[in-house]
Amino acid sequence: MEAVDWLQRLLLSLEGEGEPPQWKGGLVRISKQQSTQFWNFLCKVLTHKKRREGLELMGDKGFLACVFPEVARLAGVLQPEAFHPEGDALRHTVLTVANLREPTCAQAVAALLHDVAKPHTFAVTDRIRFNQHNIFGVEIIRSLARRLSTPDHIAELATFVCRKHMLLLDVRKMRLPRFARLISSPHFESLLKIWEADIAASHGDTEDLNYVRKVAAILRRIPAPKRWSHPLSVAAARKLGLSADEAVRAVREIDLLALQGKVKTKQQAINHILRRRK
Repeated sequence: MEAVDWLQRLLLSLEGEGEPPQWKGGLVRISKQQSTQFWNFLCKVLTHKKRREGLELMGDKGFLACVFPEVARLAGVLQPEAFHPEGDALRHTVLTVANLREPTCAQAVAALLHDVAKPHTFAVTDRIRFNQHNIFGVEIIRSLARRLSTPDHIAELATFVCRKHMLLLDVRKMRLPRFARLISSPHFESLLKIWEADIAASHGDTEDLNYVRKVAAILRRIPAPKRWSHPLSVAAARKLGLSADEAVRAVREIDLLALQGKVKTKQQAINHILRRRK
């Protein structure tokens, strides 16, 4: 099989033995009979210590455009510089895969595909945006998975990460029951690992990631109550002079303190907010 032979040559190259040839084949399609062998070699590339070099060679030699055209199309897709000083969407993707700490193959594939819909959702409004690229990306991944006879567990994680990776932007506004459902997913630790690599490949600000880890640790330590306590409403928080965004964040913080038994009444919640504002 041409694709397997080429991947074997790429692996030898990563070990210092020559260089893979220019890819001469067309779009790669993998049958179920070929799937095990193909994915065995592809996974070795994507989890190799030199996987960044491997992906770059796949691009330079024309293989990436034929095995993952959905990823190759990220080349030249501009991103907002304030959030992505690293460059275009393909560079960001390659860096995300490279930044993973001892990834499984499924994690590496999920990182590789998490932004595949950016070329299709690119828009310039107040800045460059990719609205709902996490939603559109799921269908792209499903189509790719069928073409490459992707193992079920790899396709499942890739679609989960694609759908959920933008949640990091809203974690401070997320209600605790929803947060509890998220961390109960068997894929949550993989999502965390990919978030970490994604941040390292872009703006580098880990504040929200650290918040997620803190809340996850608390929710794992304290059993989820049958009835969640909400000592303070967003409307009540607004009356303290908070903006709409500040009020939502403050109320989520109060909910977390209530879960730990540190805030039990509305007045205690108000006092906590007022102390924080001084």
